[in-house]
Amino acid sequence: MSKQSKIAILTSTYERPELLMRNLTALAKQSYENWEHYLVNDGSISDYSSIEKFINDSPRTKYFKLEQNQGLNHALNFGLEKIVQSDCEYLVIVDDDDWLDEEALLMLSKTINEHPNADWLVFNCGNTSNLFNENMKNITEIESVQYPVEYQKKASGDKAHAVIVKCLRGHRNIRFSHYIKNGHENLFWYKLSRVSKSLLINETLVVKEYQLDGLSVSPLYEYDYWKKIRILFLYLLD
Repeated sequence: MSKQSKIAILTSTYERPELLMRNLTALAKQSYENWEHYLVNDGSISDYSSIEKFINDSPRTKYFKLEQNQGLNHALNFGLEKIVQSDCEYLVIVDDDDWLDEEALLMLSKTINEHPNADWLVFNCGNTSNLFNENMKNITEIESVQYPVEYQKKASGDKAHAVIVKCLRGHRNIRFSHYIKNGHENLFWYKLSRVSKSLLINETLVVKEYQLDGLSVSPLYEYDYWKKIRILFLYLLD
């Protein structure tokens, strides 16, 4: 019988209760059952009562509400610390405006069993909008690559990641940068690449819907020369 690894799904949310409900509903519909959802509310002042009522009926959801907004990176690190103390074996991060594809966790479990020595699995994302489609390069074959150079040639654009939790337990520096509040998650993958190669999988794990108020659309996060310099500087600091 195939092993059913325990999967942790980590979501940070801020002022998006309506979008988050879609995330939670998709998770509740998964046929694979060996998972826990770590949901971190980053100090929202919006009404999350419908969310709280929904998750009260889900014993696998761990809900944490921070007293004040401290930014996405802090919220994700808060959730990571909870996960490394749990018995979960793999981590998947799903934004509050995104959701898991149908049978995503079942497919992930099968992939884990097929590649038991892979610490870092990378999957395609579905995209419901036309934003960034021209910059997306879907994974077309299973291949082990080194981040970032080989990775960018094969898998540019947003991807979904499944990371073995023992990497995070054994390397406490693999966290989101505490020098900034939001974004630059590639710093996290840089750190992970020091201890693991990424295995590209030609399957879809997460469906993304870009919001007009989201970080990806903001002109402040347009990928340019100075952003590259900033990322390098933060990488050296961490």
